[in-house]
Amino acid sequence: MLYKTLDDKVFEAQDLEDLANQLWQSKFLPEPTIQEWMTGSSARAELYNGAAVRSDTVANHMHDLIAAGFIVPQGEA
Repeated sequence: MLYKTLDDKVFEAQDLEDLANQLWQSKFLPEPTIQEWMTGSSARAELYNGAAVRSDTVANHMHDLIAAGFIVPQGEA
C-alpha cells in the first residue's frame, strides 16, 4: 500500500507497523525508540492543528494520523 504525508513524501508499506517504522527511521535524527517517536509525533500533531493522536500502540497511532489527515492512503503500489 502507498501512503502520502503532508509534505508529499510517498511511502510503500506492507502494513501500518511497517509504515510507522519507515516514518520513524526517515527522520534526520530519529528518536532512540519507536515509542519515543510516537510520543513526539503526537505532541507535534497537537501543536500543528490540535489533533489528538494516541501513542499507546503503533496501530492506534497510525490510525489516528490517518484519521487526522497527516497520512493519506494512496492505494496499492
